[in-house]
Amino acid sequence: MYKRLERLAKRKGTPVTDLVNQLLKKDLELPEACPSSRLSDFVHEDSSSAAQ
Repeated sequence: MYKRLERLAKRKGTPVTDLVNQLLKKDLELPEACPSSRLSDFVHEDSSSAAQ
């Protein structure tokens, strides 16, 4: 999972810790309203798009 986060952070140009904090904050703010914003879904979607 860390490798996926590293790739995401590199693409966005942010440190991994900042990306994780940002994703966790979104996960806590929108757990019911927008389930696709959850960290596990976000990382899963990234790995799917990277394969394409």
